[in-house]
Amino acid sequence: MRYGALLRVSKNASMVLLGTVIDTGAGSLQILGVRRVLHVVALSGKRRPEQLFRVGTPLQLARCVANALTHVQYLNQTQFAGQPLKTVIFPIFGTGRGEMSFKEVAPPLIVRAIDYLEYEESQIEWVYFVAYKQKALDALSKMLSTIPDLRTD
Repeated sequence: MRYGALLRVSKNASMVLLGTVIDTGAGSLQILGVRRVLHVVALSGKRRPEQLFRVGTPLQLARCVANALTHVQYLNQTQFAGQPLKTVIFPIFGTGRGEMSFKEVAPPLIVRAIDYLEYEESQIEWVYFVAYKQKALDALSKMLSTIPDLRTD
């Protein structure tokens, strides 16, 4: 991972806006076929000790998904025209250390990804959401099964 890129961004700004996409390249993940790692700011607040950061709202987190997908499409147009990035993998933002409810956050993220794939001109073919615990995977699978004509393989 290119920690230096993240550090440069954080040192040069008193606040990095929620939804900002930071492209750090793939680093050592290249050996697994990963071509890019994008970090999306899912916290809001100022970078000062007296202020706490807080996780964005579910709607703001859905905007993080849209911003990342838009950035991938930008990369496809500018750097990967011959071999576009076709797969994007997301965590369910805010449900780890952010301690937000999976059932509250996942639906807006999924809906935003579907909306993007259906209505934006894009070379992205697959969007995956990662569940780190079995309970979350079961809930995610149940949510996805209710969406008609959605491939979940």
